[in-house]
Amino acid sequence: MLARTPLLVALVGLSTAACGGKPKPKPPAAATTSAPTAGPGAEAGAPAPTVADRPQARTRGGVDLEAALADTGEARERILAAARALAEDRADGVRRLVAEGSAARATVLALLASDNFDELIGAMRVLAAAGDPSGARPDANDAVFALLDHEVGAVRDVAWQTASLVADGAALARLLPGLPRERKLAVVRLLAGWDGAPVEDALWALVTGDDAELAIEATLAASAPGKVASTKMAARMKELISAEREDHLRLALILNRRMPPAPDPLIKARVAPSTRAAIDRALQSKEEALVLEGVRATLALPPEEREPLLEQLVLDPRPAVRAVTAEVLGQHTTKARAKLVEKLLEDPEGDVRMAAIAARARFGSDDEKIAALSALLSEAHRGVRMAAAMSLAAPELVERTTATLVQQLEREDAEGDKAILGALASADKRAPLAALIQLVGDSDKTRAVAAHFALTTATGKDLGVDLGAWRAWLDERHPPPPPPPTPPAP
Repeated sequence: MLARTPLLVALVGLSTAACGGKPKPKPPAAATTSAPTAGPGAEAGAPAPTVADRPQARTRGGVDLEAALADTGEARERILAAARALAEDRADGVRRLVAEGSAARATVLALLASDNFDELIGAMRVLAAAGDPSGARPDANDAVFALLDHEVGAVRDVAWQTASLVADGAALARLLPGLPRERKLAVVRLLAGWDGAPVEDALWALVTGDDAELAIEATLAASAPGKVASTKMAARMKELISAEREDHLRLALILNRRMPPAPDPLIKARVAPSTRAAIDRALQSKEEALVLEGVRATLALPPEEREPLLEQLVLDPRPAVRAVTAEVLGQHTTKARAKLVEKLLEDPEGDVRMAAIAARARFGSDDEKIAALSALLSEAHRGVRMAAAMSLAAPELVERTTATLVQQLEREDAEGDKAILGALASADKRAPLAALIQLVGDSDKTRAVAAHFALTTATGKDLGVDLGAWRAWLDERHPPPPPPPTPPAP
């Protein structure tokens, strides 16, 4: 992580109810006038030559950009026009500022003090641009964090998104204990992207605290994808796995699942005794949330130990337990899982059948998957039908299932159509894209519009309803297969 400007001064206002994120506009500069001047060679009483007024470099939000534009040379007018464009067309203004690169750095920082919401959001969008072309991020900490409590929700939302890019994790961690609860939740989510001892210590204080929601969020942040348990964290996890409190035991199981500690070379068993005991306790608990984590934790057990447990869990009277059991079966490796998944595919609860469909799509040959999933497309439960359709649209199956999915559109409502069309467009294969292009010209205008939207969203191109143009694009993107060889003449 790069070192950044300390944030403590800028974030003092986060704990108050006042809107600390809306800076007061600076008073407008006095208008420049053209006054008569006397100088060498000027005749007494004759009017002096006048100097033409320079256009005032002020935006609609009251930001005077004169100082920011001082050293921009030939780019001055382009940067000024781009900054002013934010209030008219934010996307266009952002694009133009990004194009100016580091020359727009001072302007972007100045716009973070604007009273115009589009200018505020636009400046943060420039900061968030890939590669930070303006180079303004390292100096934007204070200004962005001053907007976290802005009175306008859209500004606040963008500020929190931008903070994840410019924030200093250690400074946030030090500030965390003094923040209001809602802000703690937001900062904890930001800390998921940061490593280091200060971040780990701050999150652990919440993991073992009494606020259940904060504890869960801190657990997820501490074990975010890519994070590896430090020596200190591994020791903490080992202690927590033996906790008496059930809520702490649940958090320990989540941590072990998401960030398993390095195996101890002195322990030959695949699962430490403390972990095995924790799983047993969780499965026997009366608290459903803890039971669910116990079910997920069974993946740490050897298959021969896990399977008898799963055979019991598919019969559990609680639908949520059966649904999570289906999730685990998707990753279970023995042949017996097929029998258990088939049983859950006949479950009376739709949510359980949906989870079982995801599990069924993870094993067997392509022919077996297609046969099993296609049979579920006529289910009365809409969620089950859609789960089967999405599984059939998987990249390894979609070339063979496109015709089936297009036919399924006749059974679905508009929302179902959008989901199926979106899955086809995202597959980036010739067969589904060709089917979508054909649907752009469908007589059902609702479906045609949905197909066009799916194509433009997935491909980033908009060729309108010109099917010829779309087909030419498809031939370039995915060339058609060569024709079969001509049989020899008799």
